Amino acid sequence: MTNESYKYLYESIKDKFNFLSNADNAFDTKIGVLIATVIAILAIYFTNVNFQILESWKMKQAVVAIILTFASLLMLLWVQCPKKYRTLIGDEKIIGEYLNKSENDLLLQLISDAQFAFEENKKILDTKVKYYRYSLLLLIISLPLLLLSLLPTLMITI
Repeated sequence: MTNESYKYLYESIKDKFNFLSNADNAFDTKIGVLIATVIAILAIYFTNVNFQILESWKMKQAVVAIILTFASLLMLLWVQCPKKYRTLIGDEKIIGEYLNKSENDLLLQLISDAQFAFEENKKILDTKVKYYRYSLLLLIISLPLLLLSLLPTLMITI
């Protein structure tokens, strides 16, 4: 391969890396909004529920819903915690070694480092998405339970 080919390959990998970084930033914004929403839901719920007048099965329903909602919130907070991402250039300690390489070897090293960083960061993002989905599932289950525990007892007659 020629230097131009290596440069093109490096630019392509760098574009993938930047796209992944932008996707991760947008995802973090979504998570932040969902965290705020869950906290608001819990605040509204606790200001509107009177635990003293709940019947025993509604109390159990409310407790399960609250536990699921808090589990969802904790999962979202874990997903939002800072992670150790890789950068395009490897460890700062070896940057001096880059200066001693020929242009072809340097481009090959940069390509290798960028591809490794992309793959590692993609694993982190995939894990965040997985736990985000689990959190959403818990929230989807808990919200109807929260609402039902607030409703008065329903009587069904046939």
